[in-house]
Amino acid sequence: MSGEGGVPRLTNLAESMGMEITEFGEGLCVVELTVGQMHLNLGGIAHGGVHATLLDTAMGGTLISMMSKEEWSASNGRHARIIDFRGGVVRHSTTGHILPERCTPG
Repeated sequence: MSGEGGVPRLTNLAESMGMEITEFGEGLCVVELTVGQMHLNLGGIAHGGVHATLLDTAMGGTLISMMSKEEWSASNGRHARIIDFRGGVVRHSTTGHILPERCTPG
């Protein structure tokens, strides 16, 4: 589940989309993606699924950062809070923009 330096490994999906974990620590995971042509919807902006996968990856990484070594699954006895989208989390992004997603508990 963890990769180099305790940073969680990305899923094959996240890797294939070009995501990378740029910051990781206890209670923190920042995942970034540079928007490319493959990420755009027919309207020419980043597809909502890109945003959702980025957010899911950052939330999972944050949860993993708070787990003990004995816990094997992010859903194993933990209660996750729902992220509120009112803060402008979803942005209209076109090719070349970097989409960062920062997740912390709270």
